Amino acid sequence: MFLWELAFQEVPYEKRVGRRYAEIKNHVLSGKREKFDYAHGHLPPPDIRFCFEWIIKSAWRQTPSERPNMTDILSRLYDLYGKYYPEPNSQDNFLLYLNKPRDSCNIEIENEHFNDLDTNEIPMEGKFEPIPSLEEGIKFHRQELKEKAWRCFEYHANLGDDMAKYWKAYYLHEGHAVEKNIEEATRLFKEAADNDISEAQLRYAFILFGKSKEESFDPKEPLSYLIRAAEDGNSVAMYHLGDIYLNGKLGETRNEERAYRYFKSSAVKGYEKAIRKLENLHLNLYD
Repeated sequence: MFLWELAFQEVPYEKRVGRRYAEIKNHVLSGKREKFDYAHGHLPPPDIRFCFEWIIKSAWRQTPSERPNMTDILSRLYDLYGKYYPEPNSQDNFLLYLNKPRDSCNIEIENEHFNDLDTNEIPMEGKFEPIPSLEEGIKFHRQELKEKAWRCFEYHANLGDDMAKYWKAYYLHEGHAVEKNIEEATRLFKEAADNDISEAQLRYAFILFGKSKEESFDPKEPLSYLIRAAEDGNSVAMYHLGDIYLNGKLGETRNEERAYRYFKSSAVKGYEKAIRKLENLHLNLYD
């Protein structure tokens, strides 16, 4: 996505679905992607266009296992760079090379639109350590490989991935594989929460609730994050909202009907505390 952004000098998806995380996520999960519209910009040479489009389209494949790894991507970019900058220390302007006939990526251009790509024609040169995906980082976490997980979360968070920011914040908050930094964790939780990551909304709400004894505490802010997390389907947030409305906490008016609705929604998702709460209240989940 970053490569597409550099090529077209536009904010990804802004013209199609806007900037909100939820809309972009739904757009991508439905199999839709950005377009390659060269109409309003400089048309790069075919070899550059071929390499860029192959990298971008391959990385956008819906099935993660079909996407190229970072070693493959960097190798292709490095090879293309070497064709246009044969001398590593050259200070020549890149634009001077654009019209020079070169055979970047060592391929023969036959189809300008590159519908049928034989990726085996592009050599893999250079040695790069592959960067694990965020999903792999989460697997490392579940396997208690916290050092590996931390490096992965930090890398992707620094690239702007909001879910990675949540995980980085979690590790900073708990001191997993890194020294605790509550202030930075709070900042990252809020950043991810404001971009519709429900887990971050829940964590950030709890951090704000922890400041309830402070004179400036306003329960409306943490409550708003808790509601947003529940609306996004977070079962833990649903349970705690049920508790707030059942007992009239945080200045909210006691509302049993709303409380029961939140408890049931949480229980349907399998949250054990909500299931036990319904049992204690003698409520049937499907009433």
